[in-house]
Amino acid sequence: MTGARCVWEVTGGLIPGEPAHEYTRRFGLTSEQWQGGRAGLEQFLKFEAEAAAYARHLQILCTVGRAVKWTRIDFRWY
Repeated sequence: MTGARCVWEVTGGLIPGEPAHEYTRRFGLTSEQWQGGRAGLEQFLKFEAEAAAYARHLQILCTVGRAVKWTRIDFRWY
């Protein structure tokens, strides 16, 4: 992600440690979006919530026996 300030990467898959690309999504905050202060914090919290919601969605897929058996969120600050 070019100009990234931080990124949440949500992955899921059938075999532990082998992410299925169709279930991988990135939610990123760019340097332009991160202005510090309240506006930057609001953007940060927005993307964090979106990543968490997607991870919960994958966890629900796990419970109904779909092709997802595990999920993970990785967070990186640049």
